[in-house]
Amino acid sequence: MTAPEITGSIAGEIELEQPFPGYTVTERLGRGGSAAVFRAKDSRLDREVAIKALIPDLEHNEDAVENFFNEARNVARLRHPNVVRGLDVGRAGKYFYFAMEYVRGESLAQKLERLERGRLGEEEALRIVRETAVGLQYIFENGLVHRDLKPGNLLLSAEGGVKICDLGVAREVVAPRQEDFVKASPAYASPEQARGDFDIDIRADLYGLGCTWFQMLTGNPPFQKTTPEETLRAHLEEEPANLRELDPRLSAATSQLVLWLLEKDRDNRPRTPQDFLRKLDKHPLREKLLQQESAAQTPVIQENNDDEN
Repeated sequence: MTAPEITGSIAGEIELEQPFPGYTVTERLGRGGSAAVFRAKDSRLDREVAIKALIPDLEHNEDAVENFFNEARNVARLRHPNVVRGLDVGRAGKYFYFAMEYVRGESLAQKLERLERGRLGEEEALRIVRETAVGLQYIFENGLVHRDLKPGNLLLSAEGGVKICDLGVAREVVAPRQEDFVKASPAYASPEQARGDFDIDIRADLYGLGCTWFQMLTGNPPFQKTTPEETLRAHLEEEPANLRELDPRLSAATSQLVLWLLEKDRDNRPRTPQDFLRKLDKHPLREKLLQQESAAQTPVIQENNDDEN
């Protein structure tokens, strides 16, 4: 779970002062626009955790604090193998923080970045997409929508699993409010998000999954223009490239499923992750992977050829 070095006061102060009661910071993992993430040791339960701390300069910013604790509440209420699990939340001095499970591995974005062509094989991509969809279904069943699904928010554990993270912008699916509007990352924003709608549901996450799948197979998301505004406009006005024209080795089944997720009109996308999973599980490669898993789990019975006495 490596990430760029952190610069600024929070890295040095946390490293020196150890301000989180019961935790010892051992490594800084990364920093976003509003928070920094650290690897730490939970001295009470003798386990590794990841600690997310709000940048001190934002401690009086009501929106930043609300979003921060919104993520803490979301990860605390969700218990699923494909969603990062929350463990603890608190405030120590000027630091708002929460602890979550430490995922030993890397994000999908980091993996794609270190690959020479920035792409995965079709079978591996399908596995990641399926596990993500299973996690999204759980999020959906708990009345939430992530609203910013992208490779950077998918953690790939060293054991091979996929975990959805960064639920800071996730919201409950209730009567929509204009103040709940949030812009997703432009390369993965659904047309309704690009248009500025605030009535966003799980179908926006499925569109983000389609953009992520497209990138895993081609090396780039479907729309990537010079400016964020141009990219958002492309989501509204342009059709994604035909995957099989970009790479004839890809199967027709994969191409069709990606295009289904990338429908401009959300009414033409899967209604729920479960709807998508029903079709995904009929994919020929999915059936092949299941056969391989079954064969690997079948014990080999060796005949005893020793002569009987």
